[in-house]
This record gives sequence, C-alpha cells and structure tokens, in this order.
Amino acid sequence: MIVFWWQGRGYQTIWIWMLTMCAFGAVAAIGKPYIPDRPWYWGAGFCVAAIANWKRGTDLNSASLAKRRPSTMMQRLFYKPRHRFMSMPMETFSIVLALIGVAIAVQPVLAPAS
Repeated sequence: MIVFWWQGRGYQTIWIWMLTMCAFGAVAAIGKPYIPDRPWYWGAGFCVAAIANWKRGTDLNSASLAKRRPSTMMQRLFYKPRHRFMSMPMETFSIVLALIGVAIAVQPVLAPAS
C-alpha cells in the first residue's frame, strides 16, 4: 500500500505525474513502430513530470517564497509553503521525481540482463 499526503494544492503533484505518464503511454501506443518501449523513455517521462511539477509548484508557492527571500539553496528547497506534497514543497518533490526518472533510465546500463 502506498500512502500520499499533502497540504493545500499539493495533490496536483499526483495529477501532474499521472497525466504525464498517461501522455507518454498514449504517445508510445500511437507511435509503436517509432518509439521503443524502453526504460529510457519512461525515465524521460518522469523527468518531464518533474519539470512540470517544479513549474506548477513554484507558481503556487511564489507568495510563500517571496516572504522568505531565501539566501541559500537549502532555504530555497526546504521551507514551509502552503502547498506541499509528502511534507515537502511541491517544487522540491520534483527532485525526487527526477531522481526516479534518472534511476529508471540508467538501470539497464548498470545492471544489464544476462
């Protein structure tokens, strides 16, 4: 069982991720002979979801961020905004999505099938 929690509009992170994966799946189904069903393709989908989530999260949390005026990267990534997903600012969770995408994309290179 997977449990997600959010505050404010943080639930949009799930929507962004699911809609991006659905879009990548539809493109893969339509372009079957041209787009191979490979891990790098789905890793790219996670990275696109991360970019879209970063943009949306930054837009939603811009007022909270403007009040803080962070001077370091840690203050920029970890603060208390109104819109959070999994206890992190929405845009910070994009780093998790991007890391998952990179891990999926490079997994076949690091552990080739025997």
